[in-house]
Amino acid sequence: MKNQTVFYADSTTTQPGGFVDYCYADYQRWKVGLELTYHYQDIIHLLFSGNYYHWISESIENQDIWGYSSGTVYDRPAWDLHLRIDARIDSHWSLYSDNTFAGSFKMMTWQGEKKGKAYIGLNLGARYDFNSDLGIYVQLNNLLNRHNDRFYGYQLAGIQATVGCSWKF
Repeated sequence: MKNQTVFYADSTTTQPGGFVDYCYADYQRWKVGLELTYHYQDIIHLLFSGNYYHWISESIENQDIWGYSSGTVYDRPAWDLHLRIDARIDSHWSLYSDNTFAGSFKMMTWQGEKKGKAYIGLNLGARYDFNSDLGIYVQLNNLLNRHNDRFYGYQLAGIQATVGCSWKF
């Protein structure tokens, strides 16, 4: 993975949430994963997946200036889990739950390295299909209203609602 963006809080900043910049890093990633699916007729669909990542930093731009730890990878979790449940109510309506769990990760901050909290994302949605090509949906994201840092100083939004339509052509 060449030239991946790494965000950091500039060391000249005296307060959190101040000036944030980025640099580029080259990573190696080893990944071991598992995916399990279960389908009951055309009513229930379950998908469970999990991944373990082994990240290695090959180089970080201006590493000596910004004080990055050699070999450390920032903003990337060591593991993640995903669970999706789809339930068809009738020929038009379906409900779904799309959930993500990711482990903690290291962040570069204006005070040095900081451990980012594990991420839990619980999302629920409903869908109405007019036919096989056209449908509408509503989805609620981040039902736990967790404001985890994605990068230092950049928190995820709280509860969100999304409304949309899909059209296959």
